[in-house]
Amino acid sequence: MKMNVSDPTTPLIEGAKKRLALHGPDRVLVDNLGTAVGAFRAKTEFNIEAEVVLIRADGWMLGAPWKLRDYAHSIWKSEWAAEIPITPRPPKPEPKPALPGKPFPPKPKAAEAKAEAKPAVPRPDAGLLPPTPDAKNPAPGS
Repeated sequence: MKMNVSDPTTPLIEGAKKRLALHGPDRVLVDNLGTAVGAFRAKTEFNIEAEVVLIRADGWMLGAPWKLRDYAHSIWKSEWAAEIPITPRPPKPEPKPALPGKPFPPKPKAAEAKAEAKPAVPRPDAGLLPPTPDAKNPAPGS
């Protein structure tokens, strides 16, 4: 994702990088609802640590785990000036190989699916209401 970077070596960004090294980010995103708390609270209450830190042009920092990185980026989409990974981005899981000769489980045939379907359980009030008028059961007086 391309960041809006005019000059990443501005004093605010450099100052933010130094503060990050000493104290961590200002806030850490803990869910996809936008809840951000201090780094200590994120770790103790939510068991979440910042794995990537986004720095705004004014020097404010938002940390997030990798799974919330895209959401964190969307919060102030046009204002992020830098992104610093704290931990390497986890690799995407490789798809599991299919079994030889059987890439997918066989689909049940329609007759087998009907046989396996549970029979309808009659309702206790069944038969108490008059039948709905249709071609076989015309409405009275028609």
